[in-house]
Amino acid sequence: MSFVHLHLNTEYSLLYGECRVSDVVTRAAERGFRALAITDRNALFGAVGFSLACRNAGVKPIIGCECFLEPKGIGSDSLRRLTPDDCSVLVLIVTNAAGYRNLSALLSLAHLRGAGVPCVDVDMLASHSEGLIALSGGPSGEIHRCVKMNDLSAAHKFASDMKRIFGGRFYIELQRHGEVDGRSEESVIISLAHGLDIDIVATNGVLYTDKSGARTQRMLDSIAKNTQLSYGDGDDSRYLKTDEEMESLFADLPEAIINTEVISDSVDFDFEFGVLHLPSFQVPEESGCSSGPEYLRMRYEKGFAERFGESDQETLAVYRERGDRELEIINEVGFANYYLIVDDFVAYAKRRGIPVGPGRGSGVGSLVAFCLGITDVDPIKNALLFERFLNPERVSMPDFDIDFCYDRRGEVIDYVSNKYGRDRVAQIVTFGTLAPRAAVRDAARILGLSREDTDRIARLTGHPATLFGEGMPDKLREAIKDDPQVASVVETAMLLEGRPRHCSTHATGVVITDRPVSEYMPLALNGDVVVTQYTMEDVARLGLLKIDFLGLRYLTIIHRAEELIRKSVPGFSVEKVSLNDEKTYQLLQEARTEGVFQLESAGMKNFMKELKPQSLEDVIAGISLYRPGPMDFIPKYIKGKNERDSITYECKELEPILEPT
Repeated sequence: MSFVHLHLNTEYSLLYGECRVSDVVTRAAERGFRALAITDRNALFGAVGFSLACRNAGVKPIIGCECFLEPKGIGSDSLRRLTPDDCSVLVLIVTNAAGYRNLSALLSLAHLRGAGVPCVDVDMLASHSEGLIALSGGPSGEIHRCVKMNDLSAAHKFASDMKRIFGGRFYIELQRHGEVDGRSEESVIISLAHGLDIDIVATNGVLYTDKSGARTQRMLDSIAKNTQLSYGDGDDSRYLKTDEEMESLFADLPEAIINTEVISDSVDFDFEFGVLHLPSFQVPEESGCSSGPEYLRMRYEKGFAERFGESDQETLAVYRERGDRELEIINEVGFANYYLIVDDFVAYAKRRGIPVGPGRGSGVGSLVAFCLGITDVDPIKNALLFERFLNPERVSMPDFDIDFCYDRRGEVIDYVSNKYGRDRVAQIVTFGTLAPRAAVRDAARILGLSREDTDRIARLTGHPATLFGEGMPDKLREAIKDDPQVASVVETAMLLEGRPRHCSTHATGVVITDRPVSEYMPLALNGDVVVTQYTMEDVARLGLLKIDFLGLRYLTIIHRAEELIRKSVPGFSVEKVSLNDEKTYQLLQEARTEGVFQLESAGMKNFMKELKPQSLEDVIAGISLYRPGPMDFIPKYIKGKNERDSITYECKELEPILEPT
């Protein structure tokens, strides 16, 4: 027989689990486990990353969740005031695609129903049980709770209800953590299981990867509950025990170990990566076009005529060849609808007078996007490559980063939601992590330090990228040597650093799907905003369309400035301002760049004075050089700019490519 851990909380249980996904999967592989489950609390936040880590480690991923159960007979007012302590838990494990959709639906309902904590009820379970295995939840489950309160009839009823809903896919879960008084309750539960012909299964309710993680787990719990850290020994048994340890622990109940393998073998689900799921674009009937590619060609031809209608034949030929090649690739990889979707909401914004940026990122390398009006940067004139955006030899979801007026970005998102359906559009989750300074403050608080001492150590910490290695500030390093209190806080903070602390809403990311979003991933509420439970990276891995709706304050400022200028200069447009305006470059050379994006730092101002930019290419080169690594070449670049004769090329063929820089 071979034991499989089926109840495991990672760091994505948000201050409840200690296990870092990569660490626990690596440890499982080292200990010879052929399968491993993730069952984070009320969410699948870490499921995609867990699945990828398992694949890389040669471990079968099992996707599941530890769900809160709504207390029976609770009213709507009490539902809104629910806390975790009010709820028992039920572990749900996905066995197939239908089970994944049902778990996603359950979690979405749990988060969106407005309860104090996300929770499901028995009726919800009954409607979404297909493809799911249910474990009773161990010591935190309803059956254990009822038995502990000596309410055997309630325990019997709950077990009967779960068996009615899940049939033979419901298991009574046993955990053994050394509580002597719990063994008498366990015997009652085993008798109940046998009486109702329900199989039992062993788990260890894993909260930390190794025994040493128990202290970190208690730290996280103290942060979550806003209490001081207890210095008692505490229980350290909820780690990723070996197969042998679990078999020894349940030597008297071998069937409980065998059933973990039975459950694992019944699981036939994993995420599908590399398959695109683009929403369809409804081609307007009045266009006379019968398909997306045909309509895209029509929109492109119209824009091409507007952009280049007065160009000479030689120029037209160059642009025509580039545009035809792009369209061929776009249609070949199936991204015509993507272009049309972006074109549609950008056109809407412009019709409504919402300022839209000229484009940024690799998307400005597309001539088709330029002709549609998605971007306003001529890629041929500016020597931009389409293949950086979309390469048929390395097909991945393209990504237009679209800037909108900060004040009116929400109008564009509302337009997209109304057009494609509010159940098919959601903003994307991100996670606030314990950054070094925040970790230091939390560590000081749970260790019982005064506010004054906490502030003192936080000031010593500053805002480093990490407390590890050379990232630790020198002042803090010195203080650790001289002050045991500082040393204790920093040691604790280093155990906490980088862990997810809470959910937030990504500043720009929005996902648009061809079916309800909850069929692809569960949803959650962040304030009053509906968000996915998967990050931008995970959404892209699942082949879903994510778009950055960036709200840019500078666009708003420029737009208001235009309106003021038009009062004295009718018809003024910033788009008509020459990119060769000498007075503008004079300002840059004098480093009068306050409020100019990427050019306003003290270091960049000094660089501008040395560089003395005379063209947009000079400014682009300056921004590209002013970063770690390339910065070392600044003196050489300035010398080459001022002494053209000093420039040499390894071969003449490189000169047309390298000459601008």
